[in-house]
Amino acid sequence: MTPFLLSHLPFSSMVRQGLVNSCFAVFCLFVALAVGGCNLTGQESESTESVEDVQTQDSDTSASETPVVVDESASSLCDNPYYLVDPSKIRKYKLTSQVPDGNREFTLKQKLVDDNTFAEIRSYSSGLVVSVNWNCLDDGLRAAEYLNQVQMAVGSGQMETIEGSGISIPSEWELGNEWSSSYKVKTSIEAGPVKAEADGTVTLEHKLAAVDEKIKVAGGEFETARIDTVIRIELQMRGTRIPAKEFKTTIWVSPKVGIVKQTASGGFGEEQVEFLGFE
Repeated sequence: MTPFLLSHLPFSSMVRQGLVNSCFAVFCLFVALAVGGCNLTGQESESTESVEDVQTQDSDTSASETPVVVDESASSLCDNPYYLVDPSKIRKYKLTSQVPDGNREFTLKQKLVDDNTFAEIRSYSSGLVVSVNWNCLDDGLRAAEYLNQVQMAVGSGQMETIEGSGISIPSEWELGNEWSSSYKVKTSIEAGPVKAEADGTVTLEHKLAAVDEKIKVAGGEFETARIDTVIRIELQMRGTRIPAKEFKTTIWVSPKVGIVKQTASGGFGEEQVEFLGFE
């Protein structure tokens, strides 16, 4: 594919292109945390949705279909040794970000959709509610889709997952294990007067780096397993390749909590999520 040549553009087009590329780049940092297993959004926006109003989506259905969410005990496939699936618990987290006004708290609640699917619902103090489905498979758990909306100083962005493959959280926890997951995505960005859409892929390479690592957070001290992940985000806009972005994420998971801590870092800043305790 021919590289995008700024020298062939008028100055106003170069400014617009730079603004759009900047928006895509910052948006990718938020996605890094999302695909790392925590599915966070960026700057909060107002919403009147409650947990009961959240629409969830099965990985084999289109975005317009909304299966009924039911409360039942976790099935055997969803019962992961380190990633706790328990609809009776509400977890509290704090997100710390280098992005302006990026620090905030949220709660996480899980609900079973069917025997092999559960939804994770994050509720922010502003009223924003974000729900993502997970599939429970023989090899482990996979985040089924990423419907991320981000408000940034330079604009806003949204990412939709078209299809996914691989595993996010393994069922076997042998030190040194490596696995991968990938997603075909569609993104849209608004940067000032400029609107743009892009298609691409998000590829994740995971490694189980530790299985007995003690970490201390506001919510307590835990024996955790640590998963290190390298995320590569490749997008194309109108047939033109946007420079690929690579991020590193780490999550610490505990049998008693699920995610205890998560970090994401790249060329555009860092973010961290920390478990505060149960409600």
